[in-house]
Amino acid sequence: MSERVVLCYLAPCLASHEPVDLVVFFLGTNDLKARFGVTASDIAAGVGALVTIALESLAGPGITPPRVLVLGLPRLGRLSELAEMFAGAEEKAARLPEHLRAVAAALGVNFLDLGELLAYSDADGIHLDEASHRTIGEAVARAVRTAFP
Repeated sequence: MSERVVLCYLAPCLASHEPVDLVVFFLGTNDLKARFGVTASDIAAGVGALVTIALESLAGPGITPPRVLVLGLPRLGRLSELAEMFAGAEEKAARLPEHLRAVAAALGVNFLDLGELLAYSDADGIHLDEASHRTIGEAVARAVRTAFP
């Protein structure tokens, strides 16, 4: 799905599901592919555009903005078979958390850096194994409890 389609779809999707208490964005892994030619800053700006749409939607309870949680990517695993497709991804991925953190702070939303907690599976370097899904679920649950005291 192209970025333009996602940008056009998000507001109507939120409106059709309101009230939405929380929107969680976990994006950016595919953007690391060499063919897209984007920087870590570009990736974070794209996430920021989606966060802005969510906040402007007023799809939260009582016609308020929903709360937003942005997730930073897990560390990349071993990209042996996908190394060519993800050429340069390690450097971009290393810079992405600082950019996502800055975007989240500028927009006043919560940020959870999954890279501090885990890495993608070494099976292909960009997907999660069962244990990682659990770790992320537990970390997001803690972050949600913090966002909703």
